[in-house]
Amino acid sequence: TRGLDALIVGAYGALGALFGYAHFVEARRPVLERVCIPIRGLRKPVRVALLGDFHVGTVGSVALARKAIRMAIAQSPDVIVCVGDLISKWQDGTEELALRAIEPLRDFQGAKLAVTGNHDFKHGDGAWLEHIYAAIGAELLQNRTVQSHGLNWVGIDSALSGRADVFGAFANLNFELPTVSIWHEPDCVEYLPSQADLMLAGHAHGGQMRLPGGFAPTHTVWGQKYVSGFYPEAEVPLYVTR
Repeated sequence: TRGLDALIVGAYGALGALFGYAHFVEARRPVLERVCIPIRGLRKPVRVALLGDFHVGTVGSVALARKAIRMAIAQSPDVIVCVGDLISKWQDGTEELALRAIEPLRDFQGAKLAVTGNHDFKHGDGAWLEHIYAAIGAELLQNRTVQSHGLNWVGIDSALSGRADVFGAFANLNFELPTVSIWHEPDCVEYLPSQADLMLAGHAHGGQMRLPGGFAPTHTVWGQKYVSGFYPEAEVPLYVTR
């Protein structure tokens, strides 16, 4: 029995160390990843910086978001896309923290596009983010399309919030241009129409955490099949940021 107790204590200690490393090290260490994705019909290359899942709610989360944004701007992108879950939840002080988090985007001169994630509706309404993004010159695409840099950019509201309107979002396409869909939940790629040439997503957090060998023991809803990186063989080619 004493040997079994020691084994259980050792197992709990290992799990605690693993979760501690995931939370205090990996989750606070933004990593820059580069990938080249071919899109048929695109007349010239477009450099896109994809950011997401800041879950702003504390001073620490604000600092991490600002660091990631500065890393993105340093790559001289043409377009910066924020793919949802800017905040953790709505509470006193959320608006101020969110504005501080994305303030480095104010001086970026390229296109700035955003969609909502499920956490952006927690205890509030994701539409409240519109004036926060507008303050730094970004557009919140809630089930609508804009054209920029030779592409249709189709922003769809979070599916988990119950606000996604795919048909409405695709209603104003310029059919002479390739189309990039921005949707928070990656597994929703199967619901996109054939007009989409690429989907950008987040939400899955790279599988939340990964054990040695790459195994992910937990997943988010609609972030189970596609968790990280580029999936060229998905229903629509899909890139998921961690």
